[in-house]
Order: sequence, then structure tokens, then C-alpha cells
Amino acid sequence: MVKLKEINWFRASTDIRMNEFKDYADNIHSFLEQQLKLMEEDFDKMAAGLTDDEKGNLFEGMFENDFYNFNKSFPNILRESLFISCYSYLEKELMNLCKFIERSNDFKIGLSDLKHKGIIKTKVFIEKVAEVDFPEDTQSWNKILKFNIIRNHIVHEGTYTIERGSKIFNACRDLSTISLEHRFTNRETQKEYYRLQLTGDFCLDFISTVSEFFSELYKAFDITNSSK
Repeated sequence: MVKLKEINWFRASTDIRMNEFKDYADNIHSFLEQQLKLMEEDFDKMAAGLTDDEKGNLFEGMFENDFYNFNKSFPNILRESLFISCYSYLEKELMNLCKFIERSNDFKIGLSDLKHKGIIKTKVFIEKVAEVDFPEDTQSWNKILKFNIIRNHIVHEGTYTIERGSKIFNACRDLSTISLEHRFTNRETQKEYYRLQLTGDFCLDFISTVSEFFSELYKAFDITNSSK
């Protein structure tokens, strides 16, 4: 079994990286809020003394696009890219941990022998091959599985319109940091379609969940090592 002090290097690296993700999310959120506030102040100064119609024309001509971008478009792009980046780190770090364990031990089954993919492959390796009590019954892991569905949909489907009752719909419904807005109902099939929206707390929720999961995973390694 892997030495505890060797696993601690992964623990420290993970803590640093997750704090970086959190700081980035906080700073980006603050920046977008600041830009919206500045635009509101600029609009109020320019609109002083104007009639309602003149204010409407001013907004449409000079501010509408920027307000939409900083209030809707830019936040969506940043949340999506940060989420995918953080998820990629989760998957990569788990893979690196498994490869490190494999190099440090003489297992009959290797990581490449497993038919599973992504984070499920690392779970099977840690649990079945390395014989570590993987924290699969925890809230953090169960939430990560839902985040996994959302990540795969965004990356492979590239659309925010989803069908009610689908796998992605149920995953979104179970996460409080995603909003579901009804878009339309198909008249022929009567199927309802919704638009998923990543809220301002979505990325912070994911980062917090991943941090909690890593903490529980390394704790499982602590227990396994101490029992050897």
C-alpha cells in the first residue's frame, strides 16, 4: 500500500489548486458585479433630466448590449469554462493518483486493464484494485455524479435546452445551484423542454463539493494505511 507521507503530497497539491479555483471564482464574480455597477452609474449620469422615451433610446443605443453581456452572456461563459476546467482537474488528479499508486505497488490488474472511463474508472481502481474504502456513499460523491452528467451534456451536446424527465433534467433538478426555465412544449408529443441556467453559486458549489470529496478520499487512505 502507498505510504501515507507520499499521499500527503497529493493532499497538499489538491488543497492549493482548489483554493485557486475558489479565489478565481470569487474574483470573477466581483469583477462582473463591479462592471455592472459602473455601467449603471454611467447610465444614470447620462440619463439625468431625460424623458422616459429618451432614456429608453439612450439605453438601447449605448448600453443594452453591454448590460446583456455582463449580466447574462459573460457570466454564462465564465461559469461554464470554470466548471469544465475544474472538472477536468478532478478527473486528471484522480488519474494521476491512480497511476502513482500503480507505480508504487505490484498489482495483478492495471489501470489500463479496466474498461470503465473517467472518474468511474478511478473509483473502480481505488476500490477494487488498491482496496481502499472509496467514499461512494457520501453526499460529495453523489453530487459529483450529478455534476458529471451536466458536464458531459455541456461538452458533448452543446445545448442548454433539455427534455423534462431526461437524465440531465433530473440531475439539474437535484442541484439547487441550477435553475430550470420552461421554454416550450412540443404540441405533437406533449414533451416539455427547459433551459438550464448555471447560477452565480454553481461553480462555488462544485468547487466546495470537490474539495469535500478529496478530503474524504484522503481520509480513506489514512484509515487504510493505519490498518495495514
